Amino acid sequence: MSNSPLKVLLAVLCVSGTAALAADSFVVTNDGRRIEADSIRADNQGTLELRIGGATQSMRRGNYRKVFTPKPKPVELLEKAVAQGRYDIVRDKAPEVFDSYKYLGWGGHVATLHGQAYLENDNPERALQLFNQGDEYAKIQVNADEQMAYLNKGKAEALLDLNRTEQALNILGNLKTADSDELAAFSFNASGRLLAEQGKKKEAVLEYLKTVLLFEPDTVPRERKEAKEQVVKLLKEMGDPRYEKFQTME
Repeated sequence: MSNSPLKVLLAVLCVSGTAALAADSFVVTNDGRRIEADSIRADNQGTLELRIGGATQSMRRGNYRKVFTPKPKPVELLEKAVAQGRYDIVRDKAPEVFDSYKYLGWGGHVATLHGQAYLENDNPERALQLFNQGDEYAKIQVNADEQMAYLNKGKAEALLDLNRTEQALNILGNLKTADSDELAAFSFNASGRLLAEQGKKKEAVLEYLKTVLLFEPDTVPRERKEAKEQVVKLLKEMGDPRYEKFQTME
């Protein structure tokens, strides 16, 4: 067990101070110029230090609109901890990782992981704070639209848990047209959940059926399985024999 991923995670995430990343990094300036660098560092005010060959160039926050750097090892290890269900480690270590990499293109993603760990800990209020905190930093990520969509997914989950239905519905409406099948399927299922809780079983079935019928089984397996189970459950409650069709459906 000496080389377990969790022990490696604990060791690597203990790094503090200014963050540095190796090659394949670049900055997009406010006027649209792309400046490639061998490495980029960021201080806690968002000032970047670009190393280009043997020279160094500084760039203050506000003078750049996008930053790309390779995924840092601590971020990879946070992802592994989430995958392993070790949300305690994520809650403990994510603040330090966020502070180290928030100006290097990873703030939105780390905030998403951190917020998810609090959702899993039945603390949607704290999760919502973290998802909202991630907004500002997601904007400087090269894949900002995708990252904002995942932050919004987290916000919708937190708002649903907090019974702030109208706010959740506004977000879910936008997610239904997301490029990601996962996000779109999530939004259909979440809408179905809301409708079922409101006693609107027929409408709920229709929302869940969108996930079942619009997506192939291997694209969103978890979301599709959930939707199919809910369709069967609701049809049974409604006395509709068509539930048998969905019980045997791939």
